[in-house]
Amino acid sequence: MDFLDLQIPPPSSWTKFEDLCRALFAAIWDDNGTQRNGRTGQAQHGVDVFGHPEGLAGALHGVQCKGKDGRYRSVATTAEFDDELAKAEKFSPQLARWYFVTTAPNDAALQKHAREVSQLRNKRGQFRVDVLGWESVQALLAQHPEVIEEFYPELGTRIPEILRRLESLPAEIGEAIRGMSAEPPCISRWQSVDFNSERDLGPALMGRPLGAADVKACPEIPEANLALEEIERAFSARLVGIPGAGKSVCALQTARRMYDKGWRVVRCLGTIGKDLCLTTDDIPTLHVVDDAHLLSDETIQLAEQATTSTKWLLSTHTLADDTHHSAGAIPIDTKRAVAHIAGELRRNRDETLRVVMRVDDRVGDDIGDESIDHRLSAAEEADFPWQFCFILGGGWRRAKLAAQKAHSSGNDLVLAAAAIRQIASRDAQCQISQLEYLISSASEDTDGLDAQVARLVRERSLISTGDLRCPHQRFATVILGRILEAQSESGRQAIGRMLRAVLGDPEMPLLGLFLLLRELSSAGRGRRWTRLVKANWLEPLFERCRSAQSGPEVSGAAHLLNEFETYANDWLQDVICDFKSVIANWIADPPERTGYAIGHLLNVINQRNEEAGREILNIAGAEQVARAMNAADPVRAGEIANMLSLAWAGQDEIWRNTYLRTIDRNACQVLVSNWPDDSHLWSAADYCRHFVSMDEEFGLDLIEGLLPAIEGRLRADPAKAFHELDEIVWHSLRLFDPLGLYKGKNAPNKRMRLLGRKLCAIWNPEDLAEKLSTASKRDFQSVTRLLHFLRNVSKSRFEATVAFLDWDLIDATIGDDWRTGKGEWVRLLGQVYSTDAGRKAAANLVERNLGTIVSMPTTLALIAPEQAFRHVESGGEIALSYFDNFDWRLAPGVLAKFADHRSDLVDALLKPHEEKCGDVITRESPSFYKDALLFLRIHWQIANNSFQRMLDSIDPDKAKLSWANAMRGKKAERDVGAYLIERTLDRSDAIGRIARELRAQFPVSSIAHASHLERFDE
Repeated sequence: MDFLDLQIPPPSSWTKFEDLCRALFAAIWDDNGTQRNGRTGQAQHGVDVFGHPEGLAGALHGVQCKGKDGRYRSVATTAEFDDELAKAEKFSPQLARWYFVTTAPNDAALQKHAREVSQLRNKRGQFRVDVLGWESVQALLAQHPEVIEEFYPELGTRIPEILRRLESLPAEIGEAIRGMSAEPPCISRWQSVDFNSERDLGPALMGRPLGAADVKACPEIPEANLALEEIERAFSARLVGIPGAGKSVCALQTARRMYDKGWRVVRCLGTIGKDLCLTTDDIPTLHVVDDAHLLSDETIQLAEQATTSTKWLLSTHTLADDTHHSAGAIPIDTKRAVAHIAGELRRNRDETLRVVMRVDDRVGDDIGDESIDHRLSAAEEADFPWQFCFILGGGWRRAKLAAQKAHSSGNDLVLAAAAIRQIASRDAQCQISQLEYLISSASEDTDGLDAQVARLVRERSLISTGDLRCPHQRFATVILGRILEAQSESGRQAIGRMLRAVLGDPEMPLLGLFLLLRELSSAGRGRRWTRLVKANWLEPLFERCRSAQSGPEVSGAAHLLNEFETYANDWLQDVICDFKSVIANWIADPPERTGYAIGHLLNVINQRNEEAGREILNIAGAEQVARAMNAADPVRAGEIANMLSLAWAGQDEIWRNTYLRTIDRNACQVLVSNWPDDSHLWSAADYCRHFVSMDEEFGLDLIEGLLPAIEGRLRADPAKAFHELDEIVWHSLRLFDPLGLYKGKNAPNKRMRLLGRKLCAIWNPEDLAEKLSTASKRDFQSVTRLLHFLRNVSKSRFEATVAFLDWDLIDATIGDDWRTGKGEWVRLLGQVYSTDAGRKAAANLVERNLGTIVSMPTTLALIAPEQAFRHVESGGEIALSYFDNFDWRLAPGVLAKFADHRSDLVDALLKPHEEKCGDVITRESPSFYKDALLFLRIHWQIANNSFQRMLDSIDPDKAKLSWANAMRGKKAERDVGAYLIERTLDRSDAIGRIARELRAQFPVSSIAHASHLERFDE
């Protein structure tokens, strides 16, 4: 087919179109000096491209590039032509010829207008003008194949040559292909991986697929070391996690270590046949299989069983949710990975800034730039590594831009189809035929699909022409939401028809369809996009849910049944009533790794209708569930326990008693007393807590039997082990109670305290302090909780442990966080402050880092007041307010200390926070300031001028709405609202007028309690 016979789409952005015009006219004019005029945003005087045609004695020609959206038939007008021509008249030096070039189709009226204008200008001795529509541009392109090669490589002149070479291949190859048997042999394709080339962090920040060249630049995820240890012991390992957890990079980081030791590293490109076959030569080899969840579990297990001391296997598996995992799998702790990545990038700040500036020019160290430190802090709030990179590199802007590009070039429905399938298939590879099916199902034309796909690949919105996925599954969810926002109603209905096709596709896994429906409900405000899915479209899924058998399918079915509530008018009646026996069968014998999904479903059912929940449990049968528990291994036992706890299984006394009579208590004791080292402690904690809630004394017996079995792990890694035992120390023993739930009759009893002391006795204070001193930032929260537990249970061990802590190591771990004052280390210092050794150490650390601190946390100001005074005296701030909040809990104590000891600094302490205080106490919801009364009373009494300035800063209209809401709110909110009204009644400004109006509207509740107006003793 000739180039002119093809329907060639114009470039998707005006910048690309200008680049194409520059290259095309450089070829036409035979002038390598042809240039684009200036840069985006600068005045260009009607000329985007200029150059000197060969042989015209220095004559200067100019081109105005006018991008138009061909999909919506937008055309260039004669008015635009005239406006741009008037600008071109002012171009210096004067032009000899001017072209008006547009991506819109050739337009006869515009061409006629240009001819007439040019003829008139010729009579006046002015330069000639021409207009070129897209068909004319394509005709010129056909005469310059080198430009086609550059901008449309898939249509370039090398294709015929390649086809001729393919046709000349020996005929024997065809014979060999035809001679292949119907049952293909076991053939796995492996590609060697080397780590000799290196890239910086740019591809990660841009959301590109990462490979071996990116390993060094990406901070090593902690699980890489765990994977290496696991694979050295067992010759195989699995990295598991939700999409975007960093599994692929972690696998490559593990592989890099083996490569450095001289091992060969290969990655799987696919298999022929049912088996995954490892290499058979004598070379020590690490085999890496990414996206192994797309293979059957049997295939992976057989490959793992075939490993040897020189043939190792590392696989990655994507999970639908971050819940329990099978034994031996290594889950990626996404929050820990984010914290680790952020810490490493901070340590290499200059290099991080250099790369980030390359992908987002809004970040820098100049005035007006966004600080790289601020961007890092924002990114550190992310839940996943992909999200961290997305935020750090300004990915939201690129996602919006990608959607806009796709929309303007008419490729948005193709991109939406790719995103929908990627989410629904759980990140399976996609071929063009599969996209074609979806687009056809939407009644859209597929004639130009190849060109649309090629453009999206060039723009990096799709991976490659052979793999039509978005660069990341999570990016697919973002782009789908953006496309829906930008679409017309007809476009949204077309996307709805694609959704219908995917929901009816039996090849799509139930977990993937659940993820698609969940993302659809969360993409738009108010779940507005769920209207695109009609309730009757879900009916084919009901039968699939009903017949689900395997773990992933049952888990997906349970999640889907839960998600159906969004789409059903009467969820309990229309959906759940028909599934009671199915759910009951799942509960009676839950497949592996389904406990959380089933339990969560029944939890929601119970919240809507407890009677329906009890009926399902009764259908399942207490005896049947107990027998499943009796036969369970540690991992499955923990899952069943978690499921029953979520399902409120202990609420029905008859059911509970029947269940407990059937439980084999001796087997339970044997299970906990022999808890395997490779089984998670949180699974044991779930197991014990379940029985504590069913039969408290028996549950406590199990905890007592468990402690000797796990004491080695508690000593080896106390912070991690204590974190995994959260359900035991909090809800079973009730000795760690940060929310104050267990008081009065629910307070821990004598036996619970005894078991708590037995747990504490496992740790030697000096050894425990050594382990805690080396904790990472990510583990500071667990360290603080463990010390809090020690303090509640064994004060002497707590004090001894604090005395042995190595504060130099802790200080080094805090590192740059002293500057921002953020992190769990602040709570750690507050926890140890109750001991003499802790007070002294905390004050010394603050003193040592005082010059580094920018905004001192209120906790530090309370435990090191002398340093806080000096900090404010030298111009520093105390963080009474932070982000959009005010520290009502600790700010009164800080203000009181300053008033008592350095009253001369009170104004300097308060002034940076007056406007923030005024903003928070006028929020529409008074819950933001329900704890503000004590601070406001102290503020009014000891710094009235500052108090009045704070009132001056507030918006009267916001105050009227907010304080009226407070009058209608809870007691704490009413108290604050009444106090503010009382203190502003006498003002002569708008705030005073509003206070008087509110007093008239709420004559009783707006009167502050007399005790709240009393002055504190000086």
